Amino acid sequence: MQYLPSDEVIRAAQDQIGEDDVDHVIFKEYSGRNMYGATCLGFIVDRPAEATMILIRVFHQEIAEGDFEGIDEMLRSERTDNFGAQTIVYYPDYLLADPAVVEGYND
Repeated sequence: MQYLPSDEVIRAAQDQIGEDDVDHVIFKEYSGRNMYGATCLGFIVDRPAEATMILIRVFHQEIAEGDFEGIDEMLRSERTDNFGAQTIVYYPDYLLADPAVVEGYND
């Protein structure tokens, strides 16, 4: 399991959606198909590309330095489910965590 700093994900979603309140966009503990109760990070969006744009904002520093490993791994794990008129884009190997402990979790 990989952990992303919750503050960076929230800020990226706010920037992408253009709203301060993004609780309706970020699904912190989604359990998708064939996950058997395990949970992960997901984004409820109108178009799946919006979730990709959020991730680009999260990984912008690494991308600027030519390091695509983090975003590449995350995009390869991406799955989608219909969520009414919207789509939930989710990442089975990723969760949000307090930024102060992310480094320790991912080591």
